[in-house]
This record gives sequence, C-alpha cells and structure tokens, in this order.
Amino acid sequence: MKNLDKRLYLASRYLLRKTDCNMPPLRMGVELTNNCNLECIMCPRGGMSRKIGNMDIAAFKRVIDQGKQGLEMVSLQDAGESTLNPGLAEMIRYCKKNGVRTLLSTNATLLRGKLAEDLVSSGLDYIIFALDGATKETYEKIRIGADYDAVVSNIKNFITEKKRRNVRLFCTLQCIYMDDTEKEIRQFVRMWNIPGVDAVRIRQITHGVDTGDPKQNKYSNIDYKLPCYWLWSDPYVKWDGTVVPCCQDVNADYVLGNIIDKPMSEIWNCQKMQDLRNMHLKGGIGLVPLCKNCNMYKPKWPFILGSSFVGIMQLQKLVPFIESVICKRRYS
Repeated sequence: MKNLDKRLYLASRYLLRKTDCNMPPLRMGVELTNNCNLECIMCPRGGMSRKIGNMDIAAFKRVIDQGKQGLEMVSLQDAGESTLNPGLAEMIRYCKKNGVRTLLSTNATLLRGKLAEDLVSSGLDYIIFALDGATKETYEKIRIGADYDAVVSNIKNFITEKKRRNVRLFCTLQCIYMDDTEKEIRQFVRMWNIPGVDAVRIRQITHGVDTGDPKQNKYSNIDYKLPCYWLWSDPYVKWDGTVVPCCQDVNADYVLGNIIDKPMSEIWNCQKMQDLRNMHLKGGIGLVPLCKNCNMYKPKWPFILGSSFVGIMQLQKLVPFIESVICKRRYS
C-alpha cells in the first residue's frame, strides 16, 4: 500500500510521544486566500488582523513541488473562500498532474457558470459544500450575506453537472452542529439524501460560537488530557507561504517558517514545533494560547493506528460517517 510505511512512521512519533518528526507531512492545508464574501457567525475571521491576499500560482506550485514525492492530499481551504482565488482550477490541475489529491471546502455562493464547469473538470477529488441549515431563515442567520435559494441552486446544478460528466468527485453536504442548526439536523440529512451526494456531514463546531469553558462545550467530544494528534500530521500554509501548526491559527500567531524559503521537512521539525508538541505531551495545553480554547476532536490511539492502514483520501471519505456516529446521539 502506497505510503503505508510513512503513515505508520508519522503515527508512531505521536504514539511513542516523540517530539521530532523527521519526515514531511503526508497532508497539509493550503490557504489560497484569506478573503471571504460572507460574514458567518461562527467564523473566527472577525478577529483576523493579518493582510488580506491571494496565493499566486507560482507560489502554490513551489508548495506542491516540495512535497509531491510523499504528499498524498492538500486541503485547499483555511481562513477564506477559496473560489475567490482566480487560479483555483489551475492549481487543482497542477496537483492532479503531480499525483496529489485535492479537497475543497466552499460556501458555494460563487459556484456557477464557468467556475463550476472548470472545477468539475479540473480533477478535484473531494468537495465539501458548507451549507449550515435546512431552511432559508436559519441559513441566512448564520451565513450573513448569502442567499439560501441561490446557494442551494448552485449546489444542485453542480451535482447535476458532475453526474452528467460521470466525474469521480466525492461530494459532501456539511452542516455544523450548533444551537442554531440543532433543531434542523434530521431535516438537513433527509433533504440531501439525493443521487450525486456521497455523504452528509454533521460537523462538530471548531471555533468559538459557544463562548463558555471549552471543557464544558456541549458540541465537542474531547479528552483534554490527550496531546493533539494534528500537531504531528497537519500543518497549514497561509497564502503568503507562512507555515503554522494547524487550522486553528487563523491569525498566524504561531509562525514556524515560510515554505517559500525553507522546505516543509525542516519547518515541520523545527525546535519551535517540537516545543509545542512537548507542551502537549506534558499536559500543558492550557498554557498555549493557540490551543487552550480549541475544541477540535482529538482521535485516540486505536483510530490513529488503524487509520494508518487507509489512504488519506479514503480516510477523508469516511470522516462524515465517523462523525455521524459521534453526533447521532445528539440529534437522533
């Protein structure tokens, strides 16, 4: 199985509580832009002070070229709406050419016309339509600036085009589980049980809508004694090449380096990153500003070890079904 030895190595560094990781990651997030056309109530962009910009195609190619020997997948998302980057389809095609799988999460507000056609034919492997709500009232309360009917139409037309072209593109409809959507979860699942939709994802909340003690956050499923596995597996690259430890660092406060100047293998194993891992291993999560209010799900060792035997894209396709088991008790 391709990269099995590498996946087992990376899992072993976490499971054996080692801070060094002498191998570049097999997946990473790449922020194509930190610009967005909406103001969603759960989004952390309101506190973002860094410069707004788009990653250019030349920089993106350098990012991919650095890791294409082992890189399995890139998530084309972070603190912005990726469809606002005019080079999106070309970037996906470059990944396809170099054997790197791609995942895109989008609010689907712009997903129509030529852009939609280009994405369907680009070689994109996985798309997430972030549609929080089963009714116009709920959706537009959450995703301020969007038109529910227009977005639903965009999604359905995209799925129709996918089926017409018989493209192997995994499509997921996603709703974040929070106070405003809780009453509509079952309706959301039913309404998107249609041909062409491969999964419906009810996602746990990852950014501070619930402003209380994160240990008491009813939307999370976390053991705060666990070090965060994502610090061994999933770096994020900002639009200007800045590398940060994870998706939670929206404002790039915990800079590890710049991938345009240094290889990811060096950045991901730098002393600053090892110190962060060590803080987690010693139970000091609450002492790290980046981590103390995070409520991302932390997988336990059986899942980490078992997932090493599954390709990263295959694992990504299982995520909605795994999360449905975690969340089902809340809405069934």
